[in-house]
Amino acid sequence: MQFIIKVTSACNLSCTYCSEGLRQLENLNIETYKRFVDGIPKLLRHVGHKNVDIIWHGGEPLLIGKQWIIEAIEYTNGVLSDFEISYSIQTNATLIDEERIRIFKEFDFGILICGTGIGIGIAANKVPGIRAALCSDTFSAHATREHNDANILTMGERVVGKGLAIDIVKAFLGAEFEGDRHARRINKITEIEKKYSK
Repeated sequence: MQFIIKVTSACNLSCTYCSEGLRQLENLNIETYKRFVDGIPKLLRHVGHKNVDIIWHGGEPLLIGKQWIIEAIEYTNGVLSDFEISYSIQTNATLIDEERIRIFKEFDFGILICGTGIGIGIAANKVPGIRAALCSDTFSAHATREHNDANILTMGERVVGKGLAIDIVKAFLGAEFEGDRHARRINKITEIEKKYSK
């Protein structure tokens, strides 16, 4: 079961579709958030669900602050300890920093999701060594691994439904780079990256 929670009206963009810049700045009080979380177990047991997706929505959720996020996760983990929990932060991708770059470099693959999957992919591809591919179908997901050796999958939460997203992830992670003539293309891409990443 998904719970989409708007944690702040703060945003570092001025998107016309939400006009957040015209509204009064409001952050979700942590105690209000905790009271909401307290009611989730009863609802999950009533409908017979064991999985819960906590989605923090914007403005720009990262602007609410690191301490809020840490406290919210710790509290949620405690209250929902009998359930399988996943967290998502819907970000506009402009706040990727050194810490997130370090995370990218520690793992072989990553999955990034924003509204369309476009902005976060553009931002990720600025990091040397990252080959992020936007996929909205399973063919593209396995083809970009096989032919482009993509190591980051991006998707749009407003574009791809949950069921299809799961299939896309399986196709992406289940495929392997075929090398051979495709390796020559990757080498050329790497040379371009080295030339302009100075």
